[in-house]
Amino acid sequence: LLTYSSLDPLHKEGRKCIISCPLINYNNLIGVLEIVSEDEMEVTDDIVDKIEIALPLFELALHRSRTTLNARIDKIIKEQFTAIQPSVEWRFTEAALNYLRHSEDDPEIKMEPILFNNVFPLYGAIDIRNSSTERSKAIQLDMLEQLDMAAAIIAKAESKKQFPLLREISFKIRKYKHSVSNIVLSDEEIAINQFLKKDVVELFEQLKTIVPSLDEEIDKYFAAANSSVDMVYHHRKQLDESITVINKAIAKFIDTEQKAAQNLYPHYFERFVTDGVDFNIYVGQSIARGIPFSDFYLRNLKIWHMSTLAKAAQLSQDLLADLPVPLQTTQLILAHEHPISISFRPAERKFDVDGAYNIRYEIIKKRIDKVHLRDSNERLTQPGKLAIVYSQPREAEEYLEYIEFLTNERLLEGEVEKLDLEELQGVSGLKAFRIGIHVTQQKQPGSELKTEAHKR
Repeated sequence: LLTYSSLDPLHKEGRKCIISCPLINYNNLIGVLEIVSEDEMEVTDDIVDKIEIALPLFELALHRSRTTLNARIDKIIKEQFTAIQPSVEWRFTEAALNYLRHSEDDPEIKMEPILFNNVFPLYGAIDIRNSSTERSKAIQLDMLEQLDMAAAIIAKAESKKQFPLLREISFKIRKYKHSVSNIVLSDEEIAINQFLKKDVVELFEQLKTIVPSLDEEIDKYFAAANSSVDMVYHHRKQLDESITVINKAIAKFIDTEQKAAQNLYPHYFERFVTDGVDFNIYVGQSIARGIPFSDFYLRNLKIWHMSTLAKAAQLSQDLLADLPVPLQTTQLILAHEHPISISFRPAERKFDVDGAYNIRYEIIKKRIDKVHLRDSNERLTQPGKLAIVYSQPREAEEYLEYIEFLTNERLLEGEVEKLDLEELQGVSGLKAFRIGIHVTQQKQPGSELKTEAHKR
């Protein structure tokens, strides 16, 4: 337990005798009890017996002290930082411990910033193609379905009772159906929703009293409109179910794959789910303290990054036949060879890029999802293809090597498209590769993920 070098400070302090006793808890060393004396003394059996009697008390006290300290650190982490990934937990624990040490002397002390310098970012986005267009289409179809149902009831009511209000409501329905059949503007959508939720509902409540024979059909109308939005929600429900199935399957797949990637080299990972899944990886020596970092690990993660997006595309293709609305995905990677710094933002409870120089990376990342080819209306991202955005020649050379390798692995296929991209606000000179994804053979665990995605 002790070396001669560790005894030097005690000897210089004038200690002539030292007794060192290991403190054990459940076969684990939790500390060392040192008894020192300025006088030379003989360690007798009587002294040893007395110490042995007291050792369990020291072990218990130290164990309780460590448990209390760990609980306090855990409490601070949850209050200040929320749930923390294992790869960076050590840094938050370190900050919490420093906070505890100094807070007794200075109650006003603030938590030290959590910053990781010189980390390499990897960004990937799997987007559901035309989800906004499909949502608008679903809204139109639901409105038309509800307007047709209302028109049929009013037509029957007019055949039994002649009220001017019936003709007026019928006129509005025809007008709104014409509007819905074209592009629905937001103010028109609000007006139609108000009309169906208020005017039609009030009229049908009256008709149930005036024309009892329409009760059954009016009840069916109300049942059809009994949804979370108090409107017919048939087509939107199908769309939402399709998006949910894709998101759940891909998110679970990405989570599973990145856990395996942690074995390549520990890194910080975060993902977000909207109409699709996008994720960030930050890797570097400052995150994995004590594990030497080199370009070897970064290149491995880049290959993993590309292959994971290709497999996610295969999975989404495999899901198509089971979706109420057939939706496809696009796959996008942003190449960035220069390291950046990230810092933890307590207010948002997440990491963000740090420093003005690094902001450019974040700007590019947020603006390339819908970027077009230069002098064209064609979007860079296309279903069945992997797009890689870059700006430096060295990035291009490196990723062409990976593309060749993954083509040989039957994950990618076809000719590599070398493309210039339109200028974005504050960003120019971006280029891209686009390559087909081999989707005819599903080697990934697609069936298992499909089953999981359909679970409620």
